[in-house]
Amino acid sequence: MRMFIVIPTAKDVAGIERTLNETFSQDHYRLPNGEWLVRFDGTSEELSIKLETSAVGVGGRALVFAIEEYFGFAPANVWAWIKARWSGGALRTND
Repeated sequence: MRMFIVIPTAKDVAGIERTLNETFSQDHYRLPNGEWLVRFDGTSEELSIKLETSAVGVGGRALVFAIEEYFGFAPANVWAWIKARWSGGALRTND
């Protein structure tokens, strides 16, 4: 499975959050600023469709990006979640 980041572009993201909780209960992680990490077996477009990010009249609710590699500093629980679900090859962290 691949890893994605979902970045809200609207204030009302209740529908996205509901879908994540119902469909991806063990495969999403909410970051402190409101973004989500999501593990999904598909493309960015397929995940966007599943999350209904292109709500009519809203102009869109979120951007979805596939993560091929990453680097950064984050709390240990974020790295633990990523490590448990990452399948993108070698994992290098700075935690």
